[in-house]
Amino acid sequence: YNTREKRMEHFLFSCRVWGMGIEQFVYGKLGFPAFPIMEPVVVRLEHEKSAPWITEDFDEEIVRDKIRENRVRVLLKGPSDISAIEPYLAGGNITTEFNYVNEAGFVTAGQNHTMHIYESSELSETELEKIVQEVPFITQGDFATRLFRERYHVICLSMLQDLSAGLYRNRKTGAYISFNSRNFPLTDPGCQKRFLQGEIQGHGFEFTQEILDRFSADWEFVGNTPLELLLRNLDYIYENVPGNPLIILLLGSEKDFEGENEEFRGMAEIYREVNPIIQQFAEDHDRIRVINPTEFIQSQNDFEDCVNHYSRRVYYEIAGRVCEYINEAVAGLATKR
Repeated sequence: YNTREKRMEHFLFSCRVWGMGIEQFVYGKLGFPAFPIMEPVVVRLEHEKSAPWITEDFDEEIVRDKIRENRVRVLLKGPSDISAIEPYLAGGNITTEFNYVNEAGFVTAGQNHTMHIYESSELSETELEKIVQEVPFITQGDFATRLFRERYHVICLSMLQDLSAGLYRNRKTGAYISFNSRNFPLTDPGCQKRFLQGEIQGHGFEFTQEILDRFSADWEFVGNTPLELLLRNLDYIYENVPGNPLIILLLGSEKDFEGENEEFRGMAEIYREVNPIIQQFAEDHDRIRVINPTEFIQSQNDFEDCVNHYSRRVYYEIAGRVCEYINEAVAGLATKR
């Protein structure tokens, strides 16, 4: 925002805050300046509209709450859009593992895929280092997690990464990595051309034909995580995370998004197939709960730009269900004491 000329130059927000009204709130704080809109956009700004549910904290320094360490410990783990439920979770000691921009300037997202979670514990440091050295768009962060190192009372894990990201298998070692969308295979010549031309965003990584050719020679495209591997990974997490925490699995919407979004096309069909299986898996494990956003989605207005991004109300409803399960875990702790 050019304060001298009272002119907007750029107005862009991460998907972490979609559906929360923050962009409208900031637009209002700037005085609703006029500026040209470059289509397409996810959110339509409205003149003179407020967001009364948002408040500001003017403290210059955030003081660490000394009691925080004694509160219920919760790990939120998944794509950055599920961070939209974090603001609604008050009173707990919240740890997050979301997608992030790494030091090289592109996005690290694999750490929230159950194949990477499994391999972070089962593969040796030498095997993991070899993957990172040979695949330039995979970093050490893709295998970094506190899941097996720290104790939590509640772990909230999104299934979106496993079902919507692309999974690849090393032709020699059998190791797996995930990257980007299952709808854009890096090994497909047609998709390769679109990655190179910038038609498909590759998490901000700058691909070359040499990188794509070398990767295609060493790795084969699998698709989304096969069910037998997904259930194995969930079983492994259930048995190996310390402290016997309550595990909440966040599923995907079984209702279709009717707009155009090539990256997530066909995902609702996959969720309709896989969700009941994960639900049955959860019923066979006494410390697992499932949240299906389908029950909270009433119309197309509850989607933002794709089947994986929801309105503020839906995230609020999901957060409410998470709170119910957190309270259940706390009640269980009180009973044990």
